[in-house]
Amino acid sequence: YMGLFFMKFPRGFILCLVIAMAAARLGTLVAPAITVDQYKCLLNAQYQYTAIRAYTSSGMIDPEFAKNYQAAKSAGLKSIDVFVSPCIPCEPEEQAQQVLEALKGKDVGQIWINIDVPGWREFKNFNGRFLEALANEFINAGKKVGVFTSKFKWEDNFAPSFTIASKAALLYENIDNNASFKDFKPFGGWKKPDAKHFASGANICSLKVELSYDEKQ
Repeated sequence: YMGLFFMKFPRGFILCLVIAMAAARLGTLVAPAITVDQYKCLLNAQYQYTAIRAYTSSGMIDPEFAKNYQAAKSAGLKSIDVFVSPCIPCEPEEQAQQVLEALKGKDVGQIWINIDVPGWREFKNFNGRFLEALANEFINAGKKVGVFTSKFKWEDNFAPSFTIASKAALLYENIDNNASFKDFKPFGGWKKPDAKHFASGANICSLKVELSYDEKQ
């Protein structure tokens, strides 16, 4: 990824840029089926981590989840997260238990709860109770939890006073094709983000992929 900058800046600036980005990572958000070779290609292109959809808003484990997880492991990815697209009409505790069952025996980092799903209620207090119940079910099982949302989607669905920032990380969405946090504006109680969804439908390794960025080592 850093190699993209090599022809654009004076030599001295390139050296500074590489050092500054050494702690940053690029990753992918995956829902459709993906093969071992495609994951290897992404890894070789410096996409070091992935978040795989584990649950769909229709109320079921993603049928591609187990295969995509195994493909990522077989390709050599060391950092694998999952994201959950919740079923709003379903019971939050029940769907959380389905996800936890699907994660048994799998080495997964973060569980990201995706807010960009249909079915949120006009009554924003209901939405807050639903999200907190879902997050708590994962937390009580010893899992790391995060929220995947844009500022607009959060404020459209949740009351201004509602927050779970003290217990959940933030993967925020801003499709500006810029792998940095410089655009971030606090919302929902989050003062700083943990990751960013910054590009959509990128053509890489014969795939159209969603790209994310974080500043972990």
